[in-house]
Amino acid sequence: MIKKLLIFDFDGTLIDTKWNTLKQLYKEKTGVEWKIVGFRRNPESLRDDLFDFQLINETYQDYLSYKGGNDNLKVLLTGRQETLRPQVEHLLNKFDLKFDKVLLNPGFLDTFAFKLREINKLIKEYDSIEEIEIWEDRVDHLIKFKEHIYLHHPTKIIKDNFVKR
Repeated sequence: MIKKLLIFDFDGTLIDTKWNTLKQLYKEKTGVEWKIVGFRRNPESLRDDLFDFQLINETYQDYLSYKGGNDNLKVLLTGRQETLRPQVEHLLNKFDLKFDKVLLNPGFLDTFAFKLREINKLIKEYDSIEEIEIWEDRVDHLIKFKEHIYLHHPTKIIKDNFVKR
């Protein structure tokens, strides 16, 4: 029976995907200007042959602390679009990161709306959840997640982990 829902964001929370310096690094590595707007839907942004992606140690240590346990549901919840599943899974495999669920944005919702929808679906699907712990690098998202959970799921305990970029 699932008692605890563990939700990890991907970019800037679990893995440093260089999103804030991507355009500059891409030009340095390829000699070509970054032409695609946004990184959440661009497969080039997840090329580990171009970029030196690293785990974010603080989040990774928390991930390791929950590696076992049948009463935990470990979820990767990212705004990356579903079309990038192969690239996201490649990086997860590279770092030996295992999740019970890997949820990517279908591409028609903004990141917050997508994540909130998925959190609600998980709470409904696993009604035995007592506690929710979220790792996220966007403080505005964390605040809204907490407010929503307190308002709509008041029996759930929530713990947030802000990961500073």
